[in-house]
Amino acid sequence: MIQLAGSQKSVPLDPAAAEYFTNVDDLRDLLVERTKRQVVAMLEKAEALANEAFGQPVDEPMFEQEATTVLMPDGTRAKVKI
Repeated sequence: MIQLAGSQKSVPLDPAAAEYFTNVDDLRDLLVERTKRQVVAMLEKAEALANEAFGQPVDEPMFEQEATTVLMPDGTRAKVKI
């Protein structure tokens, strides 16, 4: 049984039904790992869909990169390719 924060109500815990953590670091590590796996899966799916729709990617850019000059906050100018 655990007691909910800010409440007098106790709730039974079923170890087989959920994951429980005794510290934030373990929970953080698990959530970061699960998030990484989900992002990788989404990227792989997006890449597969793009390849299916547009063919295999090429190493060369599909459009010409145009150089332009931007004014930086400190007053210097920088040339960037868009």
